[in-house]
Amino acid sequence: MEKRIDKKIDKKILTIITIIGSFASIVALIFIFFPKNKELNLDIYCYSKEELTSYTNSTEPEIKAKFYYKDLAIENLWKIDIEFRNSSSKTLVGSGKQSNLLVDTLEIYLQKGLDIIEKKELYADFRHSLTIEDYNTIKLSFMQWRPEEILKYSFYIRTSDKAELDGNIFEFPDFRQIIDGDINYFDKEKKNNEIRLTKFIPPSILIGLQVISIIIIGLINILFVFILFSNILGYFKRIFWRSKYLFQYNEYIIKKYSEIKIDFERYYNKPSKFIEFSKIKVPKYPEIGADFGIDKVYELLLTIIILTILIIALSVDILEIINIAFL
Repeated sequence: MEKRIDKKIDKKILTIITIIGSFASIVALIFIFFPKNKELNLDIYCYSKEELTSYTNSTEPEIKAKFYYKDLAIENLWKIDIEFRNSSSKTLVGSGKQSNLLVDTLEIYLQKGLDIIEKKELYADFRHSLTIEDYNTIKLSFMQWRPEEILKYSFYIRTSDKAELDGNIFEFPDFRQIIDGDINYFDKEKKNNEIRLTKFIPPSILIGLQVISIIIIGLINILFVFILFSNILGYFKRIFWRSKYLFQYNEYIIKKYSEIKIDFERYYNKPSKFIEFSKIKVPKYPEIGADFGIDKVYELLLTIIILTILIIALSVDILEIINIAFL
């Protein structure tokens, strides 16, 4: 009998630990994979500036140099390395009915006096088109730009004078191009005080991890649904059992254990702790699957509320992962 009691206690403790551990894991996954910022953000920053026409000769000041770029005489030429990054948690969609752009092509403007005479693609995570218009406008189009995907380009920029290219080389337009989002310009890489694991994971691997997360969270969700219905069904089966067999059960306990006070107090009106039902000729006290053995209404209601909240939260998490990874 002691083994029976210990088994029931262990079962309840294990189930509670499973729920708490699963909930903690879900919270951890949310903080690891999903930024809190829901706005769309395209970050553009210069991570390298090099003056290609710089020449000084302190010993022979009369010596002058003349520079050419592809047979074009150039006085002041800079090589600027630019990175474009979708730093938001959502995918930028550049065309179609689901587009979240206000324009067909993103336009990025340079300050007056700066001309782009050449561009070179250094790295790209996705297919796109980048062209130069009127020497000072970058036109960027794409189909889909997922979170943390980047483009890297070198731009050869001619300046109108010998001045240093200090500060921001971009001009801020007076209109918006992204629905509920912004294009952010930085002279240096934006510092992010919040370090996330996703910053160090390649996009292809990240998608795999997101798929695994969907499977794990989905299985946990199925487990919670099973626990919920097991407890509801088990509760009503125990109510039925008590209404039909409790009197016969208690008669047996009085007859069997009336002189053994410890056993009588343990089993009287407590069929959940009794195991020898074959001797009474009544059905075994109901327990179903991951049933907590709940006998009181308030315990059932509390269980339903907690499990329902967890199921809803898990379902929302799955939809959020699908939205981020595939839409």
